[in-house]
Amino acid sequence: MTAPERFSEYPTVLQMCANFFDDLEKAYSELLMQIRAERQRH
Repeated sequence: MTAPERFSEYPTVLQMCANFFDDLEKAYSELLMQIRAERQRH
């Protein structure tokens, strides 16, 4: 396998990783908002 072939998937994989961490950050923020809302109710 040549170097260009070996690295040809890198942009796709990097974008998938970026999307994953973006989704993770959104989920974490939503969870924190839920926790804050529940604490205010009690």
